[in-house]
Amino acid sequence: MNMISIIGAGSHTRSSINLLKDNFKESIFGIYDDSFNDKNKELIDDIYLQGNIKSISNDSDIFLSIGDNKSRKLLFNKFNKQIIKENLFHKTSYLESDIIIGNSNQVFANTYINSFVSIRDNNIINTSAILEHEVKIGSHNHISVGAKLCGRVIIGNNCMVGAGAIIIDKISICDDVILGAGTVVIKNISKSGTYVGNPARKVK
Repeated sequence: MNMISIIGAGSHTRSSINLLKDNFKESIFGIYDDSFNDKNKELIDDIYLQGNIKSISNDSDIFLSIGDNKSRKLLFNKFNKQIIKENLFHKTSYLESDIIIGNSNQVFANTYINSFVSIRDNNIINTSAILEHEVKIGSHNHISVGAKLCGRVIIGNNCMVGAGAIIIDKISICDDVILGAGTVVIKNISKSGTYVGNPARKVK
């Protein structure tokens, strides 16, 4: 029975534990976070917070349960040899058979991923997101709850697509972009930053 060390004790941990348990039914789990305090044996969904990140065993597998892209990317690179490479899919997610997908992606409930979608590594595709045909997504992105990416959309790396955001057909978005909740993107985004509104406008 293998040991899986879950990094992260925040809100995303609570949403990803069931996804992890469904895919690794015979494993032992422990949660590790730098907020660990010996006096506070926190329990998250029947899994104890075991220690800080430095205390993770070198022979355990690691699952990143962190919603923040920057932190998840840093840890993915730091612990790359131990990171679980399997892609985890919720049982209610639906993927067409001809998608191309890399490693260590998390796909949550009621997500639909259409034909010829390409997804690289270490992405979160959250609840009820829709990725239409021929969408391309880089690495270390978070596609939030209910986001809709229409056909042939291209997303770079390290992007956050906010809850309920809509990106129309054939739009390209560069690296390091944050789209606020409900943002509607109708033109290519070629400069990193934060965008909000309908249509999307740069605010930071």
